[in-house]
Amino acid sequence: MVEEKFPECVESPAELFIQRGDMLLNAKRYHEARVEYLNAIGSDPEHAWAHCRLGVCFALLGTRDEALEHGFKGIRLMPEWAGTHYQLAWILNHLGEKKEAERSVRDALAREPHFSEAFVLLAWIYLDRDRLEEGIVAAEQAIELNPGCAEAFNIQGIATLQLGKLDDAEKALTTALRIEPENPTSHANLGYVFLHRGDWRTAEMHFRNALRLDPNFQYALLGYKEILRGKHPVIRWIIEQRLWFDRQPRGFGLFALGILLIVIYGIAFLLRAFTEAGN
Repeated sequence: MVEEKFPECVESPAELFIQRGDMLLNAKRYHEARVEYLNAIGSDPEHAWAHCRLGVCFALLGTRDEALEHGFKGIRLMPEWAGTHYQLAWILNHLGEKKEAERSVRDALAREPHFSEAFVLLAWIYLDRDRLEEGIVAAEQAIELNPGCAEAFNIQGIATLQLGKLDDAEKALTTALRIEPENPTSHANLGYVFLHRGDWRTAEMHFRNALRLDPNFQYALLGYKEILRGKHPVIRWIIEQRLWFDRQPRGFGLFALGILLIVIYGIAFLLRAFTEAGN
């Protein structure tokens, strides 16, 4: 969930509506949250934060135009404040507009260079754009500003796992789990690390813990299904080979496929030659 970063201000009716909206948003009661944010804007039409939060709510509801309308409205009302640019970046990222999201989060960091949540969001954007090394650097910047940020360690773990650096991934994710022992995401990510290591028993333990904490966590459920499928030796071998290929450098899969095709073509050519010789 997008982090709340409030400006310093005296509590007003609009802020009270926003606080209620944020509680409902965190509970995933998005339609009810929308009503509270609209009430905040009704109380104070020029309240930049109310527009930002309503934009986030609309993004979570999948209402693109309204999400962008209120996100940009917040910036027009408070262009000098990093928080409005960060909120717009979150909205754009959620809507899949990665380049624009990166631009907005950089606008936030230009106004507040020590904005740790903005570095976390930037790291996610890099990961989504397959810029793993840059994602790791952004996560490290977030950790430097906030050493207790489990999410940043999770990003490090995901990126290093995708790069095939299993030791680094395990170290980062173990740290994330130490910070937040009941974090289902950390458990699921560690599950995948141990799956890649071939330690199926430990992987299963982490996937089970993730699903205990969040029974509807699809990422953990997919991993646990891999474990169940892997009970059959042949299927386990196939999964292990696929995981091994996943850890190889980019382009390796195409190279291996090319070699395989050449081998198949060579075998077919030899069989044809032997057949013609026999005739």
